Amino acid sequence: GRSFLLSGPSGVGKTTIGRIIAKEVGCGSFDLIEVDGASTTGIDAMREITTHLLYRSVGGSSRAVIVDECHAVSAQAFKSLLKVLEEPPENVYWILCTTVLSKVPKEVRTRCLDYVLKPVPRTAIFELLVEIAKAERLPIRKNKEALTEVADAAEGSPRLALSMLARCGHLKDEDEVRALCTGEVGTSKEAIDLCRILMKGASWKDLCTCIKGIDSSPESVRIIVLRYMTTVAIKGKDPQRMLAIMDEFSQPFLDREGKAPLLLAVGRLCFD
Repeated sequence: GRSFLLSGPSGVGKTTIGRIIAKEVGCGSFDLIEVDGASTTGIDAMREITTHLLYRSVGGSSRAVIVDECHAVSAQAFKSLLKVLEEPPENVYWILCTTVLSKVPKEVRTRCLDYVLKPVPRTAIFELLVEIAKAERLPIRKNKEALTEVADAAEGSPRLALSMLARCGHLKDEDEVRALCTGEVGTSKEAIDLCRILMKGASWKDLCTCIKGIDSSPESVRIIVLRYMTTVAIKGKDPQRMLAIMDEFSQPFLDREGKAPLLLAVGRLCFD
């Protein structure tokens, strides 16, 4: 068969496997068409693609079409694909990907080689994170418990795991990583950096340098700091310092005042 249907949860590698299939059947990058089913839903768009595939590629290599989120394609568009899925033109391959298999018509499924991708085991994701953290020399590489937190939060999705590693790879403490991965705090790296240097009792100069690099609104930073310190304080780490920081960031900042409220709160912690 030359028509494939890959289904499974988001982030488990359906599109990546589709590209691997295309490469293995001899399809070069110029002869690979990737379509977003969510935005290319109509029959006219699908007919345009199938018509384009009637022409042989330069050099006679294989051609492939990957349709992401194919369940979003209209019923009429699906009907227009039935013939080409059952009998694709020579050297043409169709690869349909979906996160909602139940919405793909039975007539389409029976015309494809059907593969169901399952969430990746946590141990495999953990090994992937360890390998990348070491290769990139990320600070988190020294704490296996922190990497375990990322692997757990990814829930079987390598893509989500790598996204979270990019956000918290600069951290070393598993409690901080857990707070970031579970959404207990925001995702602004600059705001998280401010939290960390506040905990360490950094100098006024270092604090100002950090604040200069923050583009988020002071109020959003305040909320991140408050949530971050709450998470750490509950773990019993230096509660006196955590509570002092929480007290300074407990009242809303007015964004119209710019960074002034943020500087005042940080200044009181630095000099009091």
